[in-house]
Amino acid sequence: MGTDLEQSMKVKSVKIVELFWLKIRMVIKMREIKFRAWDKDMKMVIYPKKYYSPKYTEGWIGELYNPKENEYHNISNDDERFKLMQFTGLEDKNGKDIYESDIVYIGDSILHPVEFIGGLFGVQLLEGFFPLRNYMCIPTTIEVRGNIYENSGKTEEANNGN
Repeated sequence: MGTDLEQSMKVKSVKIVELFWLKIRMVIKMREIKFRAWDKDMKMVIYPKKYYSPKYTEGWIGELYNPKENEYHNISNDDERFKLMQFTGLEDKNGKDIYESDIVYIGDSILHPVEFIGGLFGVQLLEGFFPLRNYMCIPTTIEVRGNIYENSGKTEEANNGN
């Protein structure tokens, strides 16, 4: 009789653990890994047709389409012509993807460039580095206003009151 009870308890324990992990998987959404790049020669942001990383140690490799040249470029993270910007996994209040090097408005009347520091995407505030995920609990507070390459003077002008 003890063995039937023990077996029943084991089955119930396994079901509880399975339900727990199912709920965890439903709550946690993995961040999509994607990139865009600033083409230093053409002075424009381009998005990948496809990208892949055969081995993390070899770096990022991808194929980017440049509409001005009407051609694709195979690039890696050490290519001098392109500056890669990684997707943060977050969207602004308008549903626009937020990338590294974007200029964001957070509601404090100051524009901030998005940086990747210490394994986190965030912005520099007077108090120090602040991860973007902390702002995303209030989705109406953050808005993409450009990026540091296409709008290089935007943060200085806005933050100086010009």
